[in-house]
Amino acid sequence: MTAPVSAAGRTGRGGIRREVVAALAITTTVGYGVLYYAFSALLEPMRTDLHISTTTATGALTTSALTSAGATAPLAAAALISAVGYTPLILTAAGGCLLASLAFVAAHHLPSPSERQGLASDT
Repeated sequence: MTAPVSAAGRTGRGGIRREVVAALAITTTVGYGVLYYAFSALLEPMRTDLHISTTTATGALTTSALTSAGATAPLAAAALISAVGYTPLILTAAGGCLLASLAFVAAHHLPSPSERQGLASDT
């Protein structure tokens, strides 16, 4: 049995358009790449600037991941999909990934806490 084809595009099982699934896959990959995989590259500078241990920094990331992935995220997503459909949810996810990317670029150009302390002691 084949899936029905809509005028807007091909649909897969469950009636979800393939473009929607592709967009969700891309935004999820970018989100994980920016927010989680970059963490290992930024861990040492963060640990040094914030004067915290590696255990504390990785514990904070783990706590935030567990908190966001708890019962809240799936329930909120289901409610949003029921209320407004997939498109606004995917656009919001893509916008969030874009904002996170811009925040990383902006944070790269900010002075570190140790540099700010040096500036404050010079005055």
